[in-house]
Amino acid sequence: MKKTTAVAALAGLALCGAAHAQFSGAYAPANWTFNVNGGSGFLDASGAPGSVSITGNDNDVAGLSTDFTILAGGGTLTFDWAYSSGDSGTYDSAYYLINGVPTLLAYNDSGILSGTVSVPVNSGDVIGFRVLSEDGALGPGTVTISNFSGLGNPPPTGACCLADGSCITSTTTSCAAQGGVYRGNDTQCGSANCPQPPGQYTYTGGPVEIPDGTGTAGCGTTVFAEITVPASFSVTGATAGINITHTYQGDLQFRLVHGAVSVPLVMRPGVGFNGSTYGFFAENYGASATNLMRFTDAATMRYQSPDVLDGIDNVTGDWRPNTGTMSQFAGANAQGVWRLEAEDCAGGDTGTIQAFRITLQGGSTQACYANCDQSTAVPFLNVLDFNCFLNAFSSGQAYANCDNSTQAPILNVLDFNCFLNRFSAGCSAP
Repeated sequence: MKKTTAVAALAGLALCGAAHAQFSGAYAPANWTFNVNGGSGFLDASGAPGSVSITGNDNDVAGLSTDFTILAGGGTLTFDWAYSSGDSGTYDSAYYLINGVPTLLAYNDSGILSGTVSVPVNSGDVIGFRVLSEDGALGPGTVTISNFSGLGNPPPTGACCLADGSCITSTTTSCAAQGGVYRGNDTQCGSANCPQPPGQYTYTGGPVEIPDGTGTAGCGTTVFAEITVPASFSVTGATAGINITHTYQGDLQFRLVHGAVSVPLVMRPGVGFNGSTYGFFAENYGASATNLMRFTDAATMRYQSPDVLDGIDNVTGDWRPNTGTMSQFAGANAQGVWRLEAEDCAGGDTGTIQAFRITLQGGSTQACYANCDQSTAVPFLNVLDFNCFLNAFSSGQAYANCDNSTQAPILNVLDFNCFLNRFSAGCSAP
């Protein structure tokens, strides 16, 4: 009896580490994210756990993708696929996705319309499948995925507070790689209370609808969201973060304006590249009000072709401005209105400014230096100020130069000693 129990226990342990087979358990269809991106695509999961079918858009709107994605465990992803379409040419196509990067499976006239794929996947990668409709008409494409296997359990996720004060849902490994602070498994960004770095200012108004443009190049009315900075100091550095929901990225252009300085952040990405008059067909800039698309001179790429092809849905991360640099604001007085201006320059799709914030480096913006997160609740000096200072130091913000040194390296261990001394001295007011 004891021997039987031991064997059963060992078998159970082996199963815990085994790779999943088919669309079941952690990979059941209900655990995936299905996104039609404004189109008429649909998912048929009636064949699960053995197979699922993804059908693309056919609503006369060109360039829309239909995506089926999930956070994956590590292993060798293996699956069979079969593709069909009533359209012709390359107007519909199917792909598999790893971390948003598409790899072509087939298009209408590709000749090979079925096959098997085996590809290595790291724990924490986002995998999936896509059907793209270039014309949105004359019948959609459909890809059927079967014999899905080879992956371990997806890693746990939770709220990750980034150095700029934003929050994303991520794995602990991914959070650490981005210099963030992981709040724990299954935590939510809504309750993460991420410390906000000094010099950060957030738009507090309501959503701003962006009127639709006309044709392929007719811009609608300019709209804007404004932040008023009360502090007066000379700007030495600036970054901006935005979340704009829109069903067709290539329609939009937007810029950051302060005083006489105007820096174009995004200018109808993809338009003019290889003769395109529509640009990127992906949706949304930024994933949410806490997970923004950020603009900084420290980034290496613009959100524009040829740096990016076709666009990225809910694009986040760091990007250079489309033209000019954020350093154009250097030397300006921070005080006053900072404006995000936007226009829609093509007909058929609309959007809304949802969130906007700026982070300015320069003179200190609070009376109590050690109150890094600018809290006003007692005790306003607490452990969150240490987290805030660490984030400011790791992201190279001028605030972290506590001892005001001018010799390289500007930020060093002496700044930690300085902050500890300031914290220990305390403050009589925030």
